[in-house]
Amino acid sequence: MAKSKYENEAQQEEMAVVIFRLKGGAGTLQKGFDTITEAIAAFGPQGRTNMARVTAKELAPANGNAAAEIEDAEIKDIEPDDEAAAAARPSAGRPRGPRKYNFLPDMDLTGNGVSFKEFATQKNPQTEGEKHLVAALWMHQHGGLETFTIHNVFTCFRTMDWNTAGDFGQPMRLMKKDRSYYSTPKFGLWKLTATPGMDAAKAIGNQ
Repeated sequence: MAKSKYENEAQQEEMAVVIFRLKGGAGTLQKGFDTITEAIAAFGPQGRTNMARVTAKELAPANGNAAAEIEDAEIKDIEPDDEAAAAARPSAGRPRGPRKYNFLPDMDLTGNGVSFKEFATQKNPQTEGEKHLVAALWMHQHGGLETFTIHNVFTCFRTMDWNTAGDFGQPMRLMKKDRSYYSTPKFGLWKLTATPGMDAAKAIGNQ
């Protein structure tokens, strides 16, 4: 007996495939795998999420000199593959666990004659967004960084004992989307835009 159209549709499963292309040495690739795995796990039990894991040694280039960082990854379009998995999905009101950010103990915060503490104290930012802008401006002007990571910003915040709770990277994402204060020339790397980002950062503390 031929199955109806609805029976066939009920038996279908849906799968979304996310492909990451990593490039770098053995240690860098291993770090990338670990970061991606943590990012996927943070979404909770939303269906079977399978990830073929290959050792970083097998994928490392012959010269081993390339460098890459996989940071603050956002994994999207991972769909449940059956009704049981859909039932196990947490309710929409349940908050996700906080993302993990790293303090960089080797980051030089003394700068080129102006330390970050001195710079931040003089600027005296009041809002979370202003603090992000001040940290970014110092890294460009005095920290010797053309681009920076969210971990660099996190390290600046910890140095000043500023609040790092909640979704720490949200102010930067919103200022990039709504005001074009930031750009991301490469995945995981940030920089202030010349206009209006730099202008907004320089104006802090001058009112």
